[in-house]
Amino acid sequence: MKQLLEQPTNQTVSTIVTVVILACLGLFVTYVMDVGHSYNDLPFRDSGVFLYAGQQVLEGKIPYRDVWDHKPPAVFYVNALGLLIGKGHIDGIYILEKLSVYAASVCGFFLMSRAFDAISAVFATILWLITLPLILDGGNLVTEYALPWQFLILYLFWSIEKHKTYSWKCVALGIAVSMCFLFKPNTIGIGIAVVVYWLGAHVLVRRTLSSLRPIVLVGVGSVLLGLAIAAYFRVNHAFGALFDAVLRYNIVYSATDSQSKFFSLSDGIATLPSTGIYALALTAWITGLFMVIHNDDQDKTIRPLLAVSLVGLPVELVLSSISGRSYNHYYMAWLPMMTILVAFFAYTLRQHIPTRLDVFGCWRIRLTTVILIGLLVAFWTQQSATMRFKQKANQERYIHVTEYIQKNTHEQEYVLMWGAEAVVNFMSRRPSPTRFVYQYPLYTVSYQSATLVQEFMHDIETNKPVLIIDTSATNGVIPPLNPDQRSGWSPLNDPYGLSYGVLPEMESVFAYIHSHYTLVDTIHAWNVYRRVD
Repeated sequence: MKQLLEQPTNQTVSTIVTVVILACLGLFVTYVMDVGHSYNDLPFRDSGVFLYAGQQVLEGKIPYRDVWDHKPPAVFYVNALGLLIGKGHIDGIYILEKLSVYAASVCGFFLMSRAFDAISAVFATILWLITLPLILDGGNLVTEYALPWQFLILYLFWSIEKHKTYSWKCVALGIAVSMCFLFKPNTIGIGIAVVVYWLGAHVLVRRTLSSLRPIVLVGVGSVLLGLAIAAYFRVNHAFGALFDAVLRYNIVYSATDSQSKFFSLSDGIATLPSTGIYALALTAWITGLFMVIHNDDQDKTIRPLLAVSLVGLPVELVLSSISGRSYNHYYMAWLPMMTILVAFFAYTLRQHIPTRLDVFGCWRIRLTTVILIGLLVAFWTQQSATMRFKQKANQERYIHVTEYIQKNTHEQEYVLMWGAEAVVNFMSRRPSPTRFVYQYPLYTVSYQSATLVQEFMHDIETNKPVLIIDTSATNGVIPPLNPDQRSGWSPLNDPYGLSYGVLPEMESVFAYIHSHYTLVDTIHAWNVYRRVD
């Protein structure tokens, strides 16, 4: 009896293995994220806007109504939560970033280990995690927070198809799709692929109303969350501002030519090969397409997941290139689809290796080998990421300007960053006098309007910022406040086709600043103006 009690049950062993896997994933994610943040001690420009917006949310402000930005709302509230956790410090954001990537890695690993096998899941998980630092772009960006929701969509879809139960999981899948949209609309490609699969595999084949059930339930989940968000902003008198910024501005922002969209796609393809994930995913995509077309005998639980991956990857490629921009973090949206394809490739390869050639007879040795290779590649990735972004680490200007502001203003006094450097407002803990914490919407042709300029002017007159920091010396979109410099100035030609210009109504803004502010200092080429009355 004593010996029997001492023998671990299968359930006990399974629990121990699960705990070990979760712990190892946690350590590896922490390492990878530290690599990704190793080249930046301070937030970059986009992250600075999100941090400032989150800071203002904790002060009771509402995005769009009180802080203008064209991203969907989820990222602002994630930043507010991170700052709440970190007691106003960015460390809380780092915690949420790691938790987000950890959730994505756990969800993805268990999906792949159940759909394929543990070895394939380990290999694919390590590969996408070591790719992440190369495209993290400093972190705290919308595509990063969408990752766990993308993997959750895949997991729910696999579970639904395995058990053929089209109920609450479909609603949950719809909510996950909405969450992707609320971070970045371009990340809903997996959701689109799922709907396309169900249309093809259910509706077109069965041709019955009941076959629409999963699609309807997904729609219910998506719409319910969307209506709740819309109601929140409508109650807070911010829905119109949200609609204007998120929809109308992004339509203008994405109105680039086809050449820019093509280069955005090709730049992403050129960015990822260093870790091999793109080459393996492409090989798997071609292999999987061949197997689906020729109706090869496959596990019934694998075929739906493979089909969605085959559809989802090209959809995500297209969606990420809509704006025509080539920002590295855009390509994070590709990782979930590529990861599934890499796992499929590893699984298929192992299935077709003859037993006599399987020199690694013990699964422990195989697993250890995969992990060691992954760690070696991760070490190389760390060096690559550090060198790749070494030039971006020069952020002394932010530090010196922040110190100057804190020394020469009080905490509740307004500071206007003339340009697009909301990160300084965040770091100095000084509010912007206007919701246009960065002024791109005032200069973006096809979006700008006299009404927006008049609102901006009214905000400055009413709130009377103590300091105005002119950042135009390092930002060609922004007109200089110095009249002599402005007379020979023309806006930067945007390489993606977006046009900038100054409306005649801005002259009243220039005149007001000229008569009420005087140049008192210059910090790293940024002119500092102080109010004189």
